[in-house]
Amino acid sequence: MLKSLRIHVVSGPKGPLSKRLAVSTSLLVGWIATVSTSSTAQAPLGSAAPVHAIDWESLETGSPIPHAMPALQSDDPLAAGFARQWVQLALVPAESPERILALAIVSKRRASDDLWAQTMEKELRTIVHEKFDLQPTISRVFCNSFGCLCYVERDGAPMDEQSVLRELLGERGRKFGLQRSDVDVVRADAGHGNPFVWELTLVRRPTPHAPAHTDAAP
Repeated sequence: MLKSLRIHVVSGPKGPLSKRLAVSTSLLVGWIATVSTSSTAQAPLGSAAPVHAIDWESLETGSPIPHAMPALQSDDPLAAGFARQWVQLALVPAESPERILALAIVSKRRASDDLWAQTMEKELRTIVHEKFDLQPTISRVFCNSFGCLCYVERDGAPMDEQSVLRELLGERGRKFGLQRSDVDVVRADAGHGNPFVWELTLVRRPTPHAPAHTDAAP
């Protein structure tokens, strides 16, 4: 296991949306408290079996997602490879907006008719394929009504930092209604000049939900 991993957060600038984001964070905290006591929060499915076999207590700040977790394209965050246990143990501090948003996203399934989430996830997977697939990479992507998580892990080689973020700051993000303050990046390295181990791009879903634009005729 990698030891002494360091967490780095690349946050969007403060601006007119900061008040909205603060209110959204408060709502997320209340919502997470509700689903955490509910029997339906990350309800066990077939894809959840690896979760129960993982020694979560062995994880520490900055630990990568255990490789035993699945990495499927799914409406279920667990099947996509995102467990609440990883967010709670690997992302710090506990009160950070990034950790709060990640917990909200991993605690809710995606609605089967959620076009924005489905299209945004497809776009993120395309970006990962374009930027990382020629290198040893583990990737996981999931989107729902709260936003998206896009996780990329390199196998010991230097990572092209913030590639997903840079793409979302351009036309690819604008067509989904994203602004700079809607996208954050959390990444971990092993310190002492070592390359980044993993990078997590977090997308806050715009409000009101922006539909994905297509080139298809109406």
